[in-house]
Amino acid sequence: MGKTTKEMYNFSRQKAIRFMKDDDMILWEKVKELRRKVYFEELGRTGAYYEEDEIDQNAVQFLVYQDDNVVGCFRLNMVAGEWWCSRLVVERQYRNQNFTPVFWGSIWEFALQNSIKFLYIQCIPILQRYYEKLGFQRLGEAYIEDGLKLITMKHSFLREPPSYVSFKRSKL
Repeated sequence: MGKTTKEMYNFSRQKAIRFMKDDDMILWEKVKELRRKVYFEELGRTGAYYEEDEIDQNAVQFLVYQDDNVVGCFRLNMVAGEWWCSRLVVERQYRNQNFTPVFWGSIWEFALQNSIKFLYIQCIPILQRYYEKLGFQRLGEAYIEDGLKLITMKHSFLREPPSYVSFKRSKL
């Protein structure tokens, strides 16, 4: 992905916009606002790194909308040659709605475009079954990081993608 490229993935009334932090400060501020809401206000976390950290500089950011409302965000980044999905948050009032196609579909599209074979994620134990349904496998035992119990999971993109991955792509 070129430094100035933004792509949008559409699915029904939902869309995901992919961008780099330094390329669009308006979108970046929306990501930080959503992270503040979830990490600081809702989860009571402290530390500026929940809003922004050194990984954000080179991560591929995704901002997810329904109609004109920001509903979630996440980032994809490399650590030691492996791709990770992190800082995935969804606005509270949208959590019981099905955003799997737009979140997961945009990740699949990116993985296929960039020849990514595996993706790792850290999740809280209550989300383990959800990620297993998406094809993730648990790696090792749960552990505590910054006061949260987490599980590391791995997904392989070496199989066929789900049917909803055939998003219509358009340049912004």
